[in-house]
Amino acid sequence: MSASPRGSSGLWPGACLALPLPWGGFRPPTAAYSRGVAVLASAPNTTDWVAAIAACVTVGIYVVVAWFAKRQVDAARETREQAARDAHEARQAQLEISRAEARPYVYLRLDASEPPMLYLRLENVGKTAAANVRVTVTPPLSSTLDRPGQEPVAAFVEREWFLPPGVAARGLWDSAITRFASSLPLTYEVRASYDGPATSEHFEDGPYPLDISAYKGIHYSRPKGIDDLAKAVEGLRDTVQRWDHHGFLDVLVQDRLRFDEKVEESLQQRRDGLVQVAPTQEAPSAPTDPEQYP
Repeated sequence: MSASPRGSSGLWPGACLALPLPWGGFRPPTAAYSRGVAVLASAPNTTDWVAAIAACVTVGIYVVVAWFAKRQVDAARETREQAARDAHEARQAQLEISRAEARPYVYLRLDASEPPMLYLRLENVGKTAAANVRVTVTPPLSSTLDRPGQEPVAAFVEREWFLPPGVAARGLWDSAITRFASSLPLTYEVRASYDGPATSEHFEDGPYPLDISAYKGIHYSRPKGIDDLAKAVEGLRDTVQRWDHHGFLDVLVQDRLRFDEKVEESLQQRRDGLVQVAPTQEAPSAPTDPEQYP
């Protein structure tokens, strides 16, 4: 015999919520009704809601803390990476500076220190030697001093050179007087290639201009040397000899300050009336000759 769904009181579970039957008693609850009653019986109370909210807040706090921690870790990593990049760039810059300081520097320039002659100067201004130096000039160098059948005056520039640091090769190029009167070009383009034995590198400089037109129209003055100094001393000796009188040099010494003080003192005495002038005598005048004073 199956168990009765009624309780010990003889009522169906949840009978207090069931509708009464017309003939008395209560209608048994349906399955859906029983499920609703079970849901109502298992609904969370206030304590459960507070615990759930507290758990959510705790999880949110952990999420925020984890986010800030991640940001700090990322910032620290970025700082380390940036510091490493800066250190690498600093080392590279220092290497470039050391390389630039250690390499040779060869260039060709105009030397007009002895006008009106023009010279070419091939110089190594670097701190290390330059080997296999080759210079190319466009258009080819020409000079009014060139003669048919002879090597061009400026041919030395196109030779291969070895230049230690601070050493220059200097040679005559042309005369400014005849150069500016001719139709030869005044502007050239220079390229230089050479090796640096100290750094085992090959260097190529240029193109850069070689321009002599800036010297056109300039008035040259001849530089003076020891001969000019000797001539000046001889002229000074001749001038001093003309001042000589009977084998001696006439020198006039005058105490101008003392003379001016005496004149001022005499004038002041006249203004103050300290000097009495007799009727038959003239007032003493201020001396004008410095030799009257002791």
